[in-house]
Amino acid sequence: MKTAEKVRSKVARARAGTVLSRGEFEGSTSAVDTAISRMVRRGDLTRLRNGVYFKGLKSRFGTGKPPIDEVVYKLCKGRGVGPAGWSATYALGVSTQLPAHREYAVVGAPPSGLGNVRFVSRRNLARIDLRPLEIALLEALRSWPTFSEVDWDEFVRRIEGLVNEGEIRLAPVLKAGGKDPSRNLRTHLGRLVEDVESADDR
Repeated sequence: MKTAEKVRSKVARARAGTVLSRGEFEGSTSAVDTAISRMVRRGDLTRLRNGVYFKGLKSRFGTGKPPIDEVVYKLCKGRGVGPAGWSATYALGVSTQLPAHREYAVVGAPPSGLGNVRFVSRRNLARIDLRPLEIALLEALRSWPTFSEVDWDEFVRRIEGLVNEGEIRLAPVLKAGGKDPSRNLRTHLGRLVEDVESADDR
């Protein structure tokens, strides 16, 4: 199968609303780029930035826009990415403030070219294997209580619920938090783990 056919086949199999990166396609760089360029011109794909494309659902109103979370997680895969600031507490369910500009924390240099998305860069490599909600928890604790609309006891109850549902794993969060340079984060994380474990013992 020729490279152009492979590219078309992969795009055809992808569900509407999928973000695709250049590295997902097989073939020589020039052949893949040529095939993708043709699909962009035909409207089968939308170029989000260099090497990142979106397959929208075609309609008379156009192909729509991709969920910003999916774009960010695609670009920052394997770099400990997750919500920060108000985005973090909103994701955790401890605030109702959905910020006008989404904010994310990522290990290392943040990507560019994403419009109104804001990033904060972290150096803690122990974050790399954490899930987005686990990153959100570290970020919420780092700034506690600045972005929370609930008190500490309610915060603990919400996090306990996420732990029980399997959405947050305390062991890797505790490991990563222990290596974080933020004293505020380390202090509140230790307190959180004690309170959650105490609740489990009751």
